[in-house]
Amino acid sequence: MSSYNTSSALYAAGTVFSVAYPTGSNTYVTIGEVKSCAVTAAKYDTEDVTNLSSPYMAGSATTKSNNIVRKELHLSSLSPASVKIEALYTSGSDAGQKALQNAFGNAATCDFKIALPVNYEQSQANVGDTFTFSGFLLSQPVPTSIASDGKAMSFETEIQVNSDFTVTAGA
Repeated sequence: MSSYNTSSALYAAGTVFSVAYPTGSNTYVTIGEVKSCAVTAAKYDTEDVTNLSSPYMAGSATTKSNNIVRKELHLSSLSPASVKIEALYTSGSDAGQKALQNAFGNAATCDFKIALPVNYEQSQANVGDTFTFSGFLLSQPVPTSIASDGKAMSFETEIQVNSDFTVTAGA
């Protein structure tokens, strides 16, 4: 039996979020000043196909139930993943943020990459794990918090993923 020593959890500091616009260019540009990134994973939808011939669980005297039908579900479709990012607004001085603006303005699909920091606990020495995917912006990346309280302006945008995530292990 192996013993647990300490967690190998990664911290987000050092993660790089980048975009390749136009798609297929393989030239990724870092999106500057990203504060957070939230991924909603792809999820299968189901269809209820329970019918009069569906299997049932026999009732018992203790449950006082009679032949409860076991619900039958079939996979019906796949709801794609989405990615939400929040970043500090740089007023057009960041090439990655400009690429997002152009992609949204042209309703273009882009390639994206999330590069995690090196995980020395997992014997990575040069690069961390990377996740690449394609998608398009659902919301325009313009400042959503403009206040006179001295706080930095930020924007949020959502990317509709239209591909699988390709995971490349770090080395």
